[in-house]
Amino acid sequence: MEIRLDFYTKEELAIRIDYQGRYPFPASETSDLFAFACFALRQLSNLANHPVANVLATLLAHLDTRDLHRLARGTFHFPNSDALANKMQSHGLPIALDFAALQRVILPGLPSIVQPRGDAKKAFVIVLPPFRLYPKGFGILGVGVNYYALQSVVGLARYLAREHSSEESYLAHLATVANFCGAVKIDGPVPLDQPALATAILNRAGVPS
Repeated sequence: MEIRLDFYTKEELAIRIDYQGRYPFPASETSDLFAFACFALRQLSNLANHPVANVLATLLAHLDTRDLHRLARGTFHFPNSDALANKMQSHGLPIALDFAALQRVILPGLPSIVQPRGDAKKAFVIVLPPFRLYPKGFGILGVGVNYYALQSVVGLARYLAREHSSEESYLAHLATVANFCGAVKIDGPVPLDQPALATAILNRAGVPS
């Protein structure tokens, strides 16, 4: 299974899922949500102690099915500075960050989901099993990766929500998986074995095996 998230610009994101690839993976709710959990956890782990990691964790921890419907329709809006600060504070997360810059640089809005038109210069490629994440186009210094890491996780949630917008059970599972992923980061560093943790999360969320 391979998932490719191509950012043509900050305003355009294309997502492709290949369930065949080198390691065939059955196309199912479990496959999608397992890949999403692995990806979200790895991005949270890679962001480490950067404030954007806490912002992403908070967004995931508070995602619900109403948000997923809004994401699918393209009407979702990130919380404003006060709302985000209150959510982070409720989890005991540090809020000593420049919220104005955050809103301007990291959370300016949602990229449009567009049809693929070839490989982009900036992309994330997820391969499983075994789970691998390949960032493309960020260089050894990871220039701009904070924006793309957060937006890629939200973008994948949006893509899955749009593909399954009429399946309330699926959306409920996706929201719960996202909540658990956010909670992991809020509670401490993300463990290195993200596939094992993703499996445990799916089990806790009641996702069919």
